Amino acid sequence: MAGDSAVVLKVRYMDASSGKIIASPVFYQKTNSFSGTFSWGATDADMLERIASLIAVYTADNYEKAVGGPTGLEAKNN
Repeated sequence: MAGDSAVVLKVRYMDASSGKIIASPVFYQKTNSFSGTFSWGATDADMLERIASLIAVYTADNYEKAVGGPTGLEAKNN
């Protein structure tokens, strides 16, 4: 119960031919100390899986056309 865990991952999407930055979203996930204590750290591992999933979905959703999407920061700011 040392404290909450969080991960912030900044991703930069660039056009390979021109080097122009297309998007630079920031992804965020967290878990609290109590859930980590009672799950022997499984919630921390789940947090990393959630952020990887968010990035994969964001990338797939924005491949054809830039539409944005959830990054996990929405929950933090509410």
